[in-house]
Amino acid sequence: MTFIAAVSMEDCAILAADRATFYVGAGVSIASAHLERKIAGNRHGYITAAGFVELIRPVKERFVAEAPASPTEVMRIIADEQERFRRQNYLKAAVESRVKSCSWTITLPDGEGSILVATYDYASDGLLALARSGSLFSFPPDVADLEKRHIESMANGFRFGRTGKTALRAI
Repeated sequence: MTFIAAVSMEDCAILAADRATFYVGAGVSIASAHLERKIAGNRHGYITAAGFVELIRPVKERFVAEAPASPTEVMRIIADEQERFRRQNYLKAAVESRVKSCSWTITLPDGEGSILVATYDYASDGLLALARSGSLFSFPPDVADLEKRHIESMANGFRFGRTGKTALRAI
């Protein structure tokens, strides 16, 4: 299960993700010995994801190679690779649930001197933007609401950016 944390601090952002991978099948997921670097960057920003490595890896590779500078360009790459994944796996029953289960988090400049941190939302086919000086967490689908609220409450105690404590001290 991948946990992703993103913190926006006005003119910079912190993006974190684990490297664990799992074998998934027959309703079970088993930890794998394979570690996957889940964050990729280009000259404009960074991307990370939770979900199936076979879908995440090509998006990361294109993010690095094509260096998209806007959320629209990133969403185009994600949509292209989702479609390619569907075509390559069209005979597999779980293909659509695998596409839907991927969540993407990106950081890019917003054009106003701040850093945008956003998560791609499959259901709305759009980005859920993160306000400046805030935090965003992406949880695997089977994490209980109580656990999610606990983790989010720890971040709510901090003020990130220039108006509160220094960001480094807060973190």
